[in-house]
Amino acid sequence: MKRILVPIDFSPYAGNAIDFSVKMAKVLAAEIVLLNVYEHPGSTYTDYVGLNKEFKAAMMTERLQKLNQLKKNIEETERITVSVVQYEGSVKENIIKSSEQSKAYIIVMGTLGNGGIKERLWGSSTAAVIGASKIPVVTIPLEYDGHLPDKILFTTNHFEGSPGILDTLFELAAINMAQVFVLLFITENAEYTVGIKDRLKKLVEYGQKLQNSYHDQSLVTEYLSGNEFEKTIEQYISNNDIKLLAMISYKRSFFERLVYPSMTKKMSYHIKIPLLVIPAEK
Repeated sequence: MKRILVPIDFSPYAGNAIDFSVKMAKVLAAEIVLLNVYEHPGSTYTDYVGLNKEFKAAMMTERLQKLNQLKKNIEETERITVSVVQYEGSVKENIIKSSEQSKAYIIVMGTLGNGGIKERLWGSSTAAVIGASKIPVVTIPLEYDGHLPDKILFTTNHFEGSPGILDTLFELAAINMAQVFVLLFITENAEYTVGIKDRLKKLVEYGQKLQNSYHDQSLVTEYLSGNEFEKTIEQYISNNDIKLLAMISYKRSFFERLVYPSMTKKMSYHIKIPLLVIPAEK
């Protein structure tokens, strides 16, 4: 049975992640694993002298009760198998640990973007998970409208061909018979436009390969050029009523991460539709 890991903190945007996960689980006959991580703000010293132990224990007990009540509600109303997990410590590290221990198929996280301090903190956790996860991650924004996507945009620059790397994307598309748009972004810069005809030819061939591999004849390939990736993609999403954006996340060196911030992480901070991030390597 496939398992969908849903980290929650009982906020409205976590509720959106649960809503999306329930819809997925029904179609995929999957189990939902609800995870809550208590990231304790106290110091080692105050823990040692017992100043925070009682408060921490009370908080974790309260959260576990909420988890179990949520599990009960979902199982009774949606007829879906649900399990609960609770950890203490780093949000990112425990989400990754839980995904491995539960053998999760996908992680679904709520996010608010980067509007205020709380949003930035949660957005940072989401971005950190995206960078570390070995399985696909879906981020669900506060603006999520409750519907499964009927139009999915997949941006590519490497024409990914690894076996199975796009399985999750096309499984999500199949859930709601969504049309997939495969988009190649080309920077409006002479340095990057060299060999553009060859890249466009590869794009067409790539689209045909995906159509054959996933039996999806409605798939569309397009290319866009611009100076800013985020703005160009956001405009395309708005113009074409795209309901989910899919991107590939690549492992990079420390220098690359320092000089060129990850585009997938940047998009996760402020995008207003669900974002599917697929790791290039497991």
